[in-house]
Formats: sequence, C-alpha cells, structure tokens
Amino acid sequence: MSLWNFEGGKIICACGDACVIRKRGREVINSVQRNSESIGIVGSDRLDECGSQLKREVIEPIVNERAQILRFALIALQSDRVKSKLSYGEPLKLLTSYPNTAKDLLGGLAGQVVYVSGGIEAELIDRSNEDLDGAIELVQSGASVRANNLTIVEDYLRQVNLIKVWS
Repeated sequence: MSLWNFEGGKIICACGDACVIRKRGREVINSVQRNSESIGIVGSDRLDECGSQLKREVIEPIVNERAQILRFALIALQSDRVKSKLSYGEPLKLLTSYPNTAKDLLGGLAGQVVYVSGGIEAELIDRSNEDLDGAIELVQSGASVRANNLTIVEDYLRQVNLIKVWS
C-alpha cells in the first residue's frame, strides 16, 4: 500500500520500509553526499556541473515523448559569426546555466561564460547588444530555439542521461 502526501513542497511516496522523495537535482546530490539519502536519481547535466565525486551508474538517456534525446547544444543569433570564430579558434562569449559544462565542452573556445539562471533563449535575445556570441543550452527538439529565431550551431555536444548516484 502506498501513501502519497505533500511535505515541505516535495512529493513523498512511502511503501513499507522504502520512501521516495522528489527533489530538485542539486538537492538530490547534496542529500546523497550528506548520507541523508542512500541513493538518488539525477540528470547527468546537474551531476557533471557540480563536479560531484559520487558513485554513479547510467540508467538511460533522458528523452521526450518523440524519443528525442536531451542534449547540450551551442545556439546563436548570428550563426555565421560563431562558425567563423570556431573555425579560427577564437574564444566565444557565451550565456549558460551550466558554466562548468560549457568550459568542459568547449575548452579554450569558451572565452567568457556568463551564468544565467534559466530562460537562455530569451536572455540571449534581450542581451543581443552585448556582443554575445551564443549560449550553451539544453535542447531536445530544438523547437524553442527555432521559435526564438536562433540557430543550433553545434549539436549533440553531450547527451544528458538519467543517473543513479550513491556515496
């Protein structure tokens, strides 16, 4: 028999001795690192970004209902400029919610990385006068990118997997 209720904004399901608690990615990682929870399930995007040393096992790629894989991509307003800079090895000025991942994916080409908490497409458009080259963003179908008149310059930089973690 399972029991569902809300506790502290988190959904809790208790079944016998087991308890499932729904948390955000960073909270899952912190709980397992502190041994508050014995295992956790988290996206590899969050796990890689925080540089956690937790033990991990890939469960499966994160996909949408059309089986499109969640992945990192380099998106831009002016794709020709970004492609040119990439071909000449010039560093890029980028927006992202994943600054460590951006530097890891692009190495020295990630010249200046500006952290933004969500809403990357809109932020890139709003800051178009700031000489930004583009953004490192999570995409699945690319529909949001296209809807905002942006272009995917480099796709499948890294796929995002569902990961089981423990200490």
